[in-house]
Amino acid sequence: MITELVTCGALFAPGQDLYYSLRWREGILRLVNWDPHSSHSDPVHAAHCTSSRKRLLLLLACVVRECGGTWGITDPTPTTEGTKVWADLPETGAKTYGKRHC
Repeated sequence: MITELVTCGALFAPGQDLYYSLRWREGILRLVNWDPHSSHSDPVHAAHCTSSRKRLLLLLACVVRECGGTWGITDPTPTTEGTKVWADLPETGAKTYGKRHC
């Protein structure tokens, strides 16, 4: 999942810095990837970018769903720069998933 997030960010912002974070809090692992891919003034183009990201992150979406977690894409806005993709994996769901697929 980590490589999927980083690869997606690198595809949308080639040659630019990416920010990646892992955080463990209260039984939930949060993965965050931020890339500097900026917002688009054309809503159709912005929707296309979001749709493309979701297709690239299909495996992540499936694993997160199997673990009972959540994930999302925070698109750039006029007041923010870049795009953040995040996933929350609860400990119990991740352990169950690991036992079934290892």
